[in-house]
Amino acid sequence: MKIIINSSNKMRDRWIDLVQVESKDRKFEFTDGNSSWFQKVKAGTYLVQTQSNNIGAPIFYHNISQSLAEKLQILSTDLAVEIMDNVIHDGENSALDSVLSLQEAAELYGKDDSTLRKAIADGRFSPNEYRKTGRNYIITKKGLERVYGKPE
Repeated sequence: MKIIINSSNKMRDRWIDLVQVESKDRKFEFTDGNSSWFQKVKAGTYLVQTQSNNIGAPIFYHNISQSLAEKLQILSTDLAVEIMDNVIHDGENSALDSVLSLQEAAELYGKDDSTLRKAIADGRFSPNEYRKTGRNYIITKKGLERVYGKPE
């Protein structure tokens, strides 16, 4: 397997990485939290790999979509790990709820997207609260709430 995002912080309760399956890989152990099973996965598939930091703990894998994997790769490692942790516990759709496009954020907060761009340029958002993706931005809900409060 190819490690795409290495959380590299083994001091957490558990570590979480984003990996991509290679053709030489065999089976992976998946879990739904209640039971586990081994499964062969097609090369190129993205998986979230996680292990508790307990000695001898098994490594488990979780499927994620290619589109989410691509978004994770443009985020800071800490934010990507937080989102992957959400995927493991609450499913992929909940992870997508923690980040918004600038246009979604502007609509949610009743602001023009140029206002949000200016706030980013002025340093009101910390670098781990947004990322530029091509000509667009994605921004965390936590960052928006810190700067503008909860949306009405």
